[in-house]
Amino acid sequence: MVIKRTVNGEEMEFKLTLEELMHAYYEQERNYDKEDAQQRMHEMFDQNDKDEDEAWVGRTKITVGDLRKVADDDEALDFIAESARERMSGYDPYLEALWECVEDGIEEYFTDEYPGRVEAANGVAK
Repeated sequence: MVIKRTVNGEEMEFKLTLEELMHAYYEQERNYDKEDAQQRMHEMFDQNDKDEDEAWVGRTKITVGDLRKVADDDEALDFIAESARERMSGYDPYLEALWECVEDGIEEYFTDEYPGRVEAANGVAK
């Protein structure tokens, strides 16, 4: 992947290696996971008025005050994001849906696009 950046007023192109691209992808995925955790905690605050109020998190009661502290703790959010991602890897209906959509896209390509490309490559006009 090539990205363009302006450095000291000059536009430059940088080609990312596969390793750099994968690192950026996983870093952004982690950021989204952290945002999801933070959003869920904010929903819990909104349901309770005081820091002393307790919210059920799974089978555990946690005070809203503690949730507020953790929602702003980047290290805690990293831990929560990693824990959630590990669980999603083992139980992931989204992944099943993703693969089904990818297979549908493959099927559509080979049904609709591929025959015309093969004909064009072989010099056969439609």
